[in-house]
Amino acid sequence: MNTGLRALSTMTFRTTFARRSCLPVRLAQRQVATQPLFETQKVKYWKQLKEEQGGDYKNRTVSTSQLLTALRDLQSYRSLTPNKSTFPDYRAGLRAVFLLAGSDPAARPTLTVGDLENVLSTENGVSWRVIHDILKYGLVPQLEELTEEMRATVAFNRVHAIGNIYAKTFAKNGARTFEDLINSTGDEYGKKVSKAQKLALKYHHEMEIMIPRQEVDKFDMLIKDALNKADPTIKYEIMGSYRRGEETSSDIDMVVWHDSLKRRDPDAKVRKGNPAPDSIMGRVLNAMFSAGLFSSDKMFATGEKKVWGLSRLPGDPKALHRQVDVRLCPTESLPYMLLGNTGDNDLMRFLRYKAEEKDLLLNEYGMGQRVSISNQVHFKPGTEIIVQTEKEIFDKLELPYLEPHQRSYKVWKNILPRY
Repeated sequence: MNTGLRALSTMTFRTTFARRSCLPVRLAQRQVATQPLFETQKVKYWKQLKEEQGGDYKNRTVSTSQLLTALRDLQSYRSLTPNKSTFPDYRAGLRAVFLLAGSDPAARPTLTVGDLENVLSTENGVSWRVIHDILKYGLVPQLEELTEEMRATVAFNRVHAIGNIYAKTFAKNGARTFEDLINSTGDEYGKKVSKAQKLALKYHHEMEIMIPRQEVDKFDMLIKDALNKADPTIKYEIMGSYRRGEETSSDIDMVVWHDSLKRRDPDAKVRKGNPAPDSIMGRVLNAMFSAGLFSSDKMFATGEKKVWGLSRLPGDPKALHRQVDVRLCPTESLPYMLLGNTGDNDLMRFLRYKAEEKDLLLNEYGMGQRVSISNQVHFKPGTEIIVQTEKEIFDKLELPYLEPHQRSYKVWKNILPRY
């Protein structure tokens, strides 16, 4: 077989494999990462950058703020389109930039390509395309081509609590700035802007600044002290990138549990409004209020299962507002909740794929046999697998156990490639 036919045959096989399996194409490609066809596409813009900038390319610099803004805008734009396959790559790019710049990008106004190579995979094509375009054109053509309405949509979609539908509606009906929405009094922009949305708009810029690990450590100590004073039988853990041992976090995502709540009841009616004061979440919420970690005027939502609000370190007038999510979890679901919300996203997609290979459904509530009901996939009644630890989930999937600090892609990609 000649070289061209061999390449075509190899590409056809890989494309068919990715299509037949439910593994996302990007992860399917990673399983054959040693093959040159996909690698060429992934590293296209990084290679172009090297060729165009010459031997001194590592010393070329890009504006930190321009790079962050472009990645965030493109991430927002991509989430507005049907094809979201590259969405996680923008998130990975943002995390890589923050690893270099720290939580305050203004402290490091420029970054060298050499520095970026140290923290950003050359296979992250979408991020390297942005870097390439900034160096070559001084701007990002994809963003420059957007209409005024789409620019506003992208900006609104970046704000927590707004989402795609509201962002599109507000922009379509003439809203162009955050102030337009904050100062609105009715539905003049197609929909009424809620109190939670106005709160998110007001503190949007603070919420986009990454949280240094040392700051999350301080929150951790304050939360522990508050819950111990209120009810020492309530347990909690901070999840996400903090649990993975990373140096920055986008928010503080915590789970709480109590031995009195053992099993999830999917059919149970959820109490509307604030949780009952004597409920588990009610006690957690009161503890956070008493410790000065939450205030009633900066809450997005409060309920029996989830509380979502803004918090900042008490006693520090310069402290930034941080998003804090508190979720209540039954003890039977706790290993799944910890695994699912520790991530990272790529790992969870991989684990869900491995579960599907065994005709199982895996999510943050449990794992069991798959069954389709009204075009939705659920656990088959009576098949949920009860585990005591996260390790047992890996065992059920016949995979080596990953400690939380091993669950970032840069680490686990070297542990699980043959699986």
